Amino acid sequence: MGQSCSHDCSYSPRAALGGRGRSINNVCAPKPAAVPVRCPIAKDEDGLMPFHSHAFQIAVARSEDEPRNSRTGWRAAYTLGPLLGDGISAKVYEAEALPVPSLEPGSRSLGETGILGTCGRIGMPPCRERSRRVAIKRFHRFGSRTFQKELSALRRVGVHPHVLRLLESYQGFDGEDVLILEYCDGSTLYDLYAREHPNGGLPERLVARLIRQLLLALEHLNMCDVEHQDVKPENMMLYDVSVSAQSGELKLGDFGWATVTAPTKVGGGVSNEVPSTGAGSLWYAPPELNPPVDGIMPDYSTSVDSRGLPLKGRSDMWSVGVVLYLLLVGHNPFNRALKQPTQEAIDAEVMRLSALGQFNNRAERWLQLHLEARDMISVLLRVKPSARPSASEALRHPFLLRRVPKASECDDYEESVFFHGSISGWGGREAAWRRLDGMQRLGWAAVARALAEPELESSVVTGALEGMHSTDLATPPWEGTYLWQLARELATTPVFHWLRERGAWPDVVRLAFCYLDLDGDGLLGPSDLAGHVARQGARSDAVFRESAPQARSGALAAASRWITRWRDPGQPLVTTAGGEAALTIGGLREALLVSHHVDDAIFGELDALPPGGARSESLANDFGISAGKEEEISWRDLPAAPAARRVDAADDAEAQR
Repeated sequence: MGQSCSHDCSYSPRAALGGRGRSINNVCAPKPAAVPVRCPIAKDEDGLMPFHSHAFQIAVARSEDEPRNSRTGWRAAYTLGPLLGDGISAKVYEAEALPVPSLEPGSRSLGETGILGTCGRIGMPPCRERSRRVAIKRFHRFGSRTFQKELSALRRVGVHPHVLRLLESYQGFDGEDVLILEYCDGSTLYDLYAREHPNGGLPERLVARLIRQLLLALEHLNMCDVEHQDVKPENMMLYDVSVSAQSGELKLGDFGWATVTAPTKVGGGVSNEVPSTGAGSLWYAPPELNPPVDGIMPDYSTSVDSRGLPLKGRSDMWSVGVVLYLLLVGHNPFNRALKQPTQEAIDAEVMRLSALGQFNNRAERWLQLHLEARDMISVLLRVKPSARPSASEALRHPFLLRRVPKASECDDYEESVFFHGSISGWGGREAAWRRLDGMQRLGWAAVARALAEPELESSVVTGALEGMHSTDLATPPWEGTYLWQLARELATTPVFHWLRERGAWPDVVRLAFCYLDLDGDGLLGPSDLAGHVARQGARSDAVFRESAPQARSGALAAASRWITRWRDPGQPLVTTAGGEAALTIGGLREALLVSHHVDDAIFGELDALPPGGARSESLANDFGISAGKEEEISWRDLPAAPAARRVDAADDAEAQR
């Protein structure tokens, strides 16, 4: 999607006076549109409704009364593609989301609404572009401990821009366990290293950028009480990579060895036990995760921090040191073990060298490294875990600080073909977000969870990250996380400004609907929506608490208002099995797209239009498109003038209000 910036702008602070920093590709947020007819300004009780994402239905398990060979699981949503990788416990495939069938107005049965599988494949107008690509990880054994560990770790970690995102999981369908993961098209860090090694290796600035992103991922894992225990280049997926521009984005994946611990108490210890055969990958594993070495008794005791809590994540930091050495020097730091005559002897020598901390510090490339690079590797490869820096401390090492450019150095960007105008500041974004009702906010949070960073323009990711650390925003506590800040960015910017592949949109909405549909009946009833409302929230500076019955009653009342607001009055009333009014996926989709009103009107029109016809010709004339050649036109090729007219119209309506 256009030219990528050659510098790391992803974590720059907001510009002074509340304005946005310069966005990559200049994908700017438009000025807030006028409030749509069916989108009244959110009432106070809706605007202050506290939400959480813990109830999102990410994992789906086959019910006991369903046949074991049922094919209504992931096969109803995706079609399998080529094999991407084959491991000890699972195979990973590329896959595409199946076209979402159209919704029959007024239909009630699961078959009539096109609901397939467990969370519901509910209709939307078919898209004429390529469907969404995902990665499907199929485990060799049903009910394996590896699947349970990886699923548990991914759910605990949640959403982070540098952690491979779990979109959904299917357990027990067709006699297998499956994870649906985001797709990264840049292969792995090891693939990049192997390709560039004959050409002199990777540029130092690119290495620093990728290591910084890895440390940010590990910092997030520490906050979630997760330790990866298998950090290596093969488990780091890349996208948007340009060696010449020294840019690229990294995602840490493969949590098969990960451990999840309960939040530790003061004076407590870490209860995870290392298997007798060791954990992780031998060439990257720290001494404490390897089997004991005869004659060597190192001190692996866990120290505590200033609060008396055990230090966590130090095993992963050793692996970061090995990866950094590999990328800068060109071989593993314990490569002297390769002189041994047998594979068994090589493995034993690797464990001995790592237990002693004796990495190869005499290699020619090592001696040519800058002192800062050598120092960072040396502190990461300390034998005693407590002597290694944490991820947060490593992020402040001079090797990274001096080589990762600041946002002010990012001057190359490409203008948007849709929007021409000033970049909206924090005030504009927050005003637009406050105009949304609770249903819209919850829906956009589900969309933010269903998307992945490779599908997004980098400007919205930048805005979400900056929003987390901004002191200019009076953000409620439950909306201060990356997920909710990303939802803010998506909800206040027209879809075609940030979505890279239009063909992904139907499946994103389908998946968001599934997250919210707690009972899996293919409808959003009051109980479904109320299940995502937290029992406590913040009102201004005071924190109010309600008893469970009062909170439940208030949430159900608000959910009923949202359903009444967004159901199509021109269609028959749709009700749940309990007789309550409910929304179909069409209602959710309208609540989302009407957030931008006229800005996204064309987005829905292009999805719904049949080839030819009066409406097709009218829309084509409005936007300067030849209706006779509709199939040859990319949705990105729409002229900028109509977008400008839409923004002007929104400004006029806003002024009249």
